[in-house]
Amino acid sequence: MRRTISLVALTFLVGCAAGEELPIGDTDSNNANNVNNQNNLNNVNNVNNQNNLNNVNNVNNSNNANNSNNVNNTNNTNNVQEPPGPSRYNPNLLLSPITRNVVETMDAIQSVNGPDDTVFMKVGASGTVNNNFLDCFAGQNIDLAGDNGLQATINYFNATSVPGGTSWDRDTQAAVVGRTASWAIGGSPSPIDQEAQALNPRFALVNYGTNDMQMGSTHQTALWPFWDNMWQLLTGLMADGIVPIVTGLNPRGDATIAAQWVPTYNEVTRAMAQALQLPYIDLYNSVVDLPSRGLVGDGLHGNAAPGGACLFNTPNLQYNYNVRNLETLQMLDRVRRTVVDGEAAPDVSLQGWTGTGSLQDPIIVDQIPFSHSASTTNGPSDVIDAYPACDSGQDESGPEVFYRLDLNATTRLRIMVFDAAADIDVHHLDGSPSADNCRARNDKVVQGTFAAGTHYFAFDTYVSPNNGPQPGDFTMVIVECEAGDSTCN
Repeated sequence: MRRTISLVALTFLVGCAAGEELPIGDTDSNNANNVNNQNNLNNVNNVNNQNNLNNVNNVNNSNNANNSNNVNNTNNTNNVQEPPGPSRYNPNLLLSPITRNVVETMDAIQSVNGPDDTVFMKVGASGTVNNNFLDCFAGQNIDLAGDNGLQATINYFNATSVPGGTSWDRDTQAAVVGRTASWAIGGSPSPIDQEAQALNPRFALVNYGTNDMQMGSTHQTALWPFWDNMWQLLTGLMADGIVPIVTGLNPRGDATIAAQWVPTYNEVTRAMAQALQLPYIDLYNSVVDLPSRGLVGDGLHGNAAPGGACLFNTPNLQYNYNVRNLETLQMLDRVRRTVVDGEAAPDVSLQGWTGTGSLQDPIIVDQIPFSHSASTTNGPSDVIDAYPACDSGQDESGPEVFYRLDLNATTRLRIMVFDAAADIDVHHLDGSPSADNCRARNDKVVQGTFAAGTHYFAFDTYVSPNNGPQPGDFTMVIVECEAGDSTCN
């Protein structure tokens, strides 16, 4: 039986040191019983902020794996004063930074005694079941393209036998074709619990989203249950002393509308990993520009180089599984070196968030995509109680957090809020942060075409007639809508 998350305490800090300015031109939880997960995770969010020092993230563009293993030595983190607050995951990077505070997160998870530091498990669906995913590291058909430092991590996880082989090639019980995050945590014991009991792993590679998109009447309605299920999955692993490594979604070529929604789902998985300060692999942006988007003929599943999926020289990095396997190996290498070997965090993180979230000092949306986690409990502002210009009489007299976005051009945007136990509504205020300027509100998403100029977003606490104020933690995500996505017209 999975333990609850109550042993740890997750705190979202609103307002960090000034981040770099980048040009901008362009309901609640279905798992309310898991509410404590979002509030309790071992100070894991006392983390720093991010920068662009991860050369490893550019490996797919440069097709040169040699840069990846040297990144651990590029920064002397002991001499760098990082901003306070959680590390920011720059959407331009394919691998999230492993900063001091991300390491502290993983160390806090590792403090739960029992799991075997030499074992990881796979959690996912068809993309994880596929034998092209990592199995080749258990054999000899490997070409590290000169990045021989990664061999130590291959050997490390090959040294421990598990039922059915090694961590690399075991047929996992926690991945089945067509399954979702909801399936992985369902049942007693759940598939994740069964695999954890079989392996006793310290790490878990987690990849969901593609099938989860299909679990609502639209891809939009499926998004919030996906968040809730993934949050429960990840925080459950953390409570059990298992470090999750989150992987984003594959592109899709099977349906136009699905393809338009994949970038939104992908950014939501990044935002979740950022909120929990977990390692993240951006699969979508790693492979979307490959020939055929790195997909086989069905437009759903990744392809692999004919010679093998663990060959990392330039020609072979034109295939999905070769890229995915390299990046997964690189992330496992960085996680192993810091968590198991105790090496210093390889990355410093200098890009924070500007603003405290008050009316006078809103948090600045300085790039898109953008995500941030905050709390309206003892929030930075409590000045607007209602939005008569855009609501239907809802009581929003609880605390709020303000964000400001300056657009240089008309842009189609999707602004989302994920609030688990709380009830936080998003309000679009056009031009100035006044309730009279409210143009739209929703308890989940505001989306449409936004004119050039200044826009404010108030994430405000709903006050229930029966239960009073519903403040708490939330994560907001802003993405630009894909071309042709009619929901943003």
